[in-house]
Amino acid sequence: MATGAELRAAREAAGLSLSRMAQRTHFAKSYLSMVETGKRAVAQDVISAYEQVLGVPLQSDAGDPVRVAHEWLVGESPMAAHVRSGRRVGVSLAEELEARVVELRHLDDVVSSGVLRRGDAGSEPEWVYWLNQAEIDVMAGRCLIELGRPADAEPLLANAVASYPAEHAREVALYLTWLAESHARTGDLDAARDVVERAQRHAATMPSARAEGRLDSVARLL
Repeated sequence: MATGAELRAAREAAGLSLSRMAQRTHFAKSYLSMVETGKRAVAQDVISAYEQVLGVPLQSDAGDPVRVAHEWLVGESPMAAHVRSGRRVGVSLAEELEARVVELRHLDDVVSSGVLRRGDAGSEPEWVYWLNQAEIDVMAGRCLIELGRPADAEPLLANAVASYPAEHAREVALYLTWLAESHARTGDLDAARDVVERAQRHAATMPSARAEGRLDSVARLL
């Protein structure tokens, strides 16, 4: 269970004011303030609301491979963390990303073979659907972009996004930003702009700070 301090940290990391969070979650600002400062207990519906708005998981089970995959997928990439901290992106990070692609391919085998057992639909958390072929391809595509191989990333990302139903607008908006980046980094700026417009349409129906941040990053490439 996330704490009030963790909710506040996640909100501030996304650049959202408490007033804006209250508007997006439909909770009173005064109530969220008390939750974040520990004056009120953190209710599950508040955590879920923050996760929906921010587009990141705020509670986890470290031993659950599905949740680990989910957190890696929506979290910040190691490349971005290195650059922001002022460290150079060198051979060791490239090797780490290459290893990640290998891990994802192995995970692909596990999912495809049905080795990963799941419970009845009614007993599973909502996020279980994250671990599937499309999610694995999105993660691999992200790695390939950071490894300087955007052309290899493009088909993985395009096929993954095409498999999502309309009700997953938040995920589609986020994943389209990486598809747009793959086009931009191969020099196909027209295709990148088209994909950004698609992402913006999806993001407008189900806003998230993560998608907004990614759209801003991709816009700087165009």
